[in-house]
Amino acid sequence: MTLNALLRDKGIQTAVIIDDAYDEVPKASDIDADAWSTFFADAGAYEDVLVELFPDYENIDGSELIHSDAFVTAVWKGKEGLAALASEFFTDYENNKKADTKFLADLEVALGTFGITPIRMGRTVVEAAKTADLIFADLFLGNLQEPDDIAQSITLVKELMVARQASPPPVVLMSRSHLLNDKRADFRDQAKLLGALFRFYRKDDLLKADNLPRTLERLATHLVDAVKIATFLSNYEGSLKEAAARFFKTVRRLDLSDYGEISQLLLNFEGQPLGSYLVDVFDSALQFEIEADGPTIEAARALEEVDLSLYPAPHIAGTSDLQHLVHQTVWQHRARLGVATNKLEPSIAFGDVFLRRDYPAPSQETDLRDAFIVMTPACDLVREEGTKRILLLAGDVSPLTHTSWDYGNSLTTPLGRLEDGSAIRLEWDAKDLRSENRAAIGKLLAANGPYFLFQRMRENYALDLQQSLLTRLGRVGLPAKMPATFPVTVTVSYFDDTKTLQTLNLPTLAQDGAVCYLGRDEDNAENARLVMTEAAIDELMAAVAAIPDDKVIPKGKDPLKALKTTDTLPRLLQRGLPLGKLAGGYGEIRSHEKPADGTKPPLLGFITRNPKAKQNNQNGGVLITVEHDSIFIAANVSAPIAETAVFEEAVAAQVGGEAAG
Repeated sequence: MTLNALLRDKGIQTAVIIDDAYDEVPKASDIDADAWSTFFADAGAYEDVLVELFPDYENIDGSELIHSDAFVTAVWKGKEGLAALASEFFTDYENNKKADTKFLADLEVALGTFGITPIRMGRTVVEAAKTADLIFADLFLGNLQEPDDIAQSITLVKELMVARQASPPPVVLMSRSHLLNDKRADFRDQAKLLGALFRFYRKDDLLKADNLPRTLERLATHLVDAVKIATFLSNYEGSLKEAAARFFKTVRRLDLSDYGEISQLLLNFEGQPLGSYLVDVFDSALQFEIEADGPTIEAARALEEVDLSLYPAPHIAGTSDLQHLVHQTVWQHRARLGVATNKLEPSIAFGDVFLRRDYPAPSQETDLRDAFIVMTPACDLVREEGTKRILLLAGDVSPLTHTSWDYGNSLTTPLGRLEDGSAIRLEWDAKDLRSENRAAIGKLLAANGPYFLFQRMRENYALDLQQSLLTRLGRVGLPAKMPATFPVTVTVSYFDDTKTLQTLNLPTLAQDGAVCYLGRDEDNAENARLVMTEAAIDELMAAVAAIPDDKVIPKGKDPLKALKTTDTLPRLLQRGLPLGKLAGGYGEIRSHEKPADGTKPPLLGFITRNPKAKQNNQNGGVLITVEHDSIFIAANVSAPIAETAVFEEAVAAQVGGEAAG
């Protein structure tokens, strides 16, 4: 299917382009302080003309005029009568507008070649923009590119999206400013844009090479699935409001007598304070109301049809959003510890984790383990006569890395966060069970004691740990643990015709890096994938295209031709390259699609993870070097590979071919 046909099939036929260069008249905020100073210094000779153009000119102080859009409009419309005064006043504005106007004209023409009708929009909403299939938005809606200009752009995008949250159009953020990389994520979040439908480009880069058609193809290809996600999130957000209304309608009916009866008939016997009990009950009641929302359930059911086998690459790398979500599912918020779970001293609960105060300093005493978790059943902890001793499971704590993320061991807690935000992993020792009375635990947690109450694990995860501990019988089924993401930095090189390693200049790749996703396969073994951002992939392919055909070693000529004439490598990088175990060798990178004649797809290169010290690959390759994980991707264009650093583990993945090395 051609791109035009794909866009037509997905219903992308119109695009609104939001840019202040479309405004016919500048605003006061478009004029800088120097221009205003010069204007007022030279305005005396043109005072009669200014009064004629703007009758209140003599009655308004200059400090007010610099904020008057009406005054700037009057000067703009009468600039012929103001000669040099107006010319100098608007010089910077007109120069910037001229450059942007050229870009916008080229963008309109480019969109037209793909069957997309452009809709022009400045800083005032036009009616046709409210139903546009695609949005191109300038980051700064103003000549001076001030923070308020970003806020105005966000406001306009939100206005166009407000009635379309369940089926939003894709948004491409663009700017001529170098601040785009710093502001992109904040713009997305403040405008409440769905990540899957959000892209960004420098204006200088958007129309270069195949960036625009490639972006349109990606957005169109995944539009249906992205809209399903958007519908689910929109419905879920709406259900939260409606569920909260129903929930509070119920709980507000409770009188003091109801709370009194709960205490007299239940809590006094159980030994649980009213506040702690109500937080637990209200959590469940609110969840019940959310689950009762029909549109949310229907939208969730529709997610079963989302095709994740061809998911796009991320457009903003190195974020910890996924790990943040994992942390929220495993732990209660620390603020919850402020509500006592019982009336005993110390007040502790099932799933409470004690962490050594001086962690990560090495413990000087063998008896001081890094952490303990309370494994005594909750019902025994709230009653004074419930238990004489409390069961503690000891464990070790270590920094969370790509090598320590573990699915196979059920006696681990994969992710915790210290107060400084650093991620840790807790591994529990089934051979170190301790039984302590409350007085002893009170000493452990005292202000001068060796431990503090770190956090409380959610009940289902604590139960799973408890059941795994108790001979692994009667285990509680849980949602699958989510994969972890680890940012990596990447450099790309190739061997030229003199067998000299040449490093490509890839500033976007240097800034964004890439991400290694770690999960598990059906056998509970590690399943890792290397993923690069769309912008980094585009930049890499542009750099590969610029490599002279006659400046690579002989073995590299055919692979270089294949890299330039096919989109196999960017597609593989977009989906993520699987990383298996290669013992320091090189796994082949080939397309998943076999040629019709039954031959192997062209060899594009090799990938190796954590290689040994001296690796020699005589088959050639563009080398993509990943620090932190030390992954090399070698497209078949190279010579012997220079010595690399020694890393602790050698793992690699083969994509559509056999391992080499």
